[in-house]
Amino acid sequence: MAAQQNQAGLRATAIAFPGTEAPGTAWDLYNQMIAGIPEGVLVRDYCLGLNWSYVEADCGMGVAFTVRGGGKRTYKMDLRGMKLRQVAELSKSWCFQEATLGIVSLKAE
Repeated sequence: MAAQQNQAGLRATAIAFPGTEAPGTAWDLYNQMIAGIPEGVLVRDYCLGLNWSYVEADCGMGVAFTVRGGGKRTYKMDLRGMKLRQVAELSKSWCFQEATLGIVSLKAE
């Protein structure tokens, strides 16, 4: 488990969307919701399905309809063991499949 958390810590810094952290932008709502996720909550399982997607975390499960389209998918790493707050950053992706996983992470909290 400790090795998984260390590995997750290394991957956690990989999800970032520069330019979305500035106050007074359209991203404020997302940033506030992401900041509301407690530290240390880990993703246990997830599924990016054809119609429905889910994220199961230490604190609960979020489910949402899978949205397709948008930009090219760039975050293809395994999200299991990552911090829920970091996975929720995907809600700011222009790849709608990634954004689906991010939104579902917000709903899991």
